[in-house]
Amino acid sequence: QLPEHVDPRTRRDMLRQLTADSVFLSGNNLNDYSFLLGIHASDQQVAPSDAGKTPSPQFSQFQQFHGGVAATSKQEVYFMGLIDMLTAYNYKKIGEHISKSVVYDSAQVSCAPPKEYHARLIKYLETIIVDA
Repeated sequence: QLPEHVDPRTRRDMLRQLTADSVFLSGNNLNDYSFLLGIHASDQQVAPSDAGKTPSPQFSQFQQFHGGVAATSKQEVYFMGLIDMLTAYNYKKIGEHISKSVVYDSAQVSCAPPKEYHARLIKYLETIIVDA
């Protein structure tokens, strides 16, 4: 789990964005991408970004805290995204999935078909991104 909680709206929007990104990747036959989480912890509340210093065209909630999302306490800011996303689910990856599935439980094999990979990732993210 994230060390602190986010408000329910922020959690919903974070999961919606990560789901949309993962749907896009799986729809393009990509898998083996990873969720990266950076945490900035402070002894005091982190002030929001200055709207005039953020990239255009809009100032989204994902930019309000210097490109991250604040915990409800505002003492932690989370920076997250999907990385390493250029692995195509090709014959090599299909073979890897099949061969590892013979030895291990196929649900536990890291290399999975894109739609299964997407579903597993989102299920995991729903357990670690919690609201207040």
